[in-house]
Amino acid sequence: MKILLDNQEFNVEIERKRIKNMYLRVRLDRTLFITAHPSVPQHQIEAFIESRKMWILKTIQKETQREAQNRKGLNGPILFLLGEKKYVRYELSKRSHVLLDDDIITFYVPEMNDKEIMKAFQNFAKPYLMKILEIQRVRWDHVMEMYRVELPSIKIRMMTSKWGSCLVGKSEITMNLSLIHYPLECIDYVLWHEYVHLIVPNHSKRFYDLLAHHMPEYKKAKDKLV
Repeated sequence: MKILLDNQEFNVEIERKRIKNMYLRVRLDRTLFITAHPSVPQHQIEAFIESRKMWILKTIQKETQREAQNRKGLNGPILFLLGEKKYVRYELSKRSHVLLDDDIITFYVPEMNDKEIMKAFQNFAKPYLMKILEIQRVRWDHVMEMYRVELPSIKIRMMTSKWGSCLVGKSEITMNLSLIHYPLECIDYVLWHEYVHLIVPNHSKRFYDLLAHHMPEYKKAKDKLV
C-alpha cells in the first residue's frame, strides 16, 4: 500500500493485531508501519495516517538531518557491528563510554584521539561480544557433553593473525575482539572451530569432518572472514 502526503509517496505496511487502538511508527527507510485491529478498513487507516501527517513529516525531516549529520563523522564515519553498518559520532565527555542507538554509535571520550577512542570501543565491545558468546556456546557445550569433553573457559582479546585459538591442555578458548564487526554466523563458526580442537587438536580430516557434521554451512561463514 502507498499513500501521498504533501506530494511525497510513502510505503505503508499494516500489521493486524487484536488491539483497541491504531499505532503508527516511521521506520528509517521512510516506511509507515501501522498496527491495527483486523476489522479496521483501509479507508480508516488512510484517514488515521492523514491525521498524523504533520508529525510524520517532522519526524522524517528530523531523522534525515540526524542521518546527514552523523554521516559526516570524524576519523572513519562508518563502523560495522555484527555485520551491520553503523554511523559513527564522537563527543567529548569526562567519562569514556559508548552509546549504541539504532544505526548510530557514539563514542564519548575525554580526549579526541585514537587511543581514547580505541579504549572506549574495547570497553564496550568486550562485554558485548562476551554476551553473544555466552548465548552461542550453549549449543556447543551440549555437543562437548556428548563427547565427554571438559567445557572450556572463553576469553576475548585483540589478535592480529588469527580469529581464535585454543589451549587444549587448559581447556581455554580465546576469541579475537575484531569478530564483533562480523555477522553472528561468523562468530559462531570461529567459536565452534575452536571447540572442535578440544576433541581433535589438529586440522586432520577428522577435524573437518566433525566441524562439518555439526555445522554443515561453516564454509559460507568462513568465507565472510577477511
